[in-house]
Amino acid sequence: PLALGLSGARLAKRDGAVTLSRMVRAGIVPGQALSIIATSLGLAAPGEPVSVEALATRFDPARLPREPWVVRPEEWSTPPPDLGRQRAFQGGA
Repeated sequence: PLALGLSGARLAKRDGAVTLSRMVRAGIVPGQALSIIATSLGLAAPGEPVSVEALATRFDPARLPREPWVVRPEEWSTPPPDLGRQRAFQGGA
């Protein structure tokens, strides 16, 4: 979905949008980043630990949200312990 800031403006890199590298610098671990992205797509509950394999089985283009996603980085400040151990880019823990 389209990513919006709290002001309702579209997020773009030129506007200082949240990028994966910025998330990593802020202490977001790969498993947490995957969970945040999955939540934005309606594929996971907020904070739910997920793996790439699990998301592949849940993915259905017809069910993708049609409404914009309001990005709230303040909600990402502390990764839950189970997300901190997850190795999302290697298929999960």
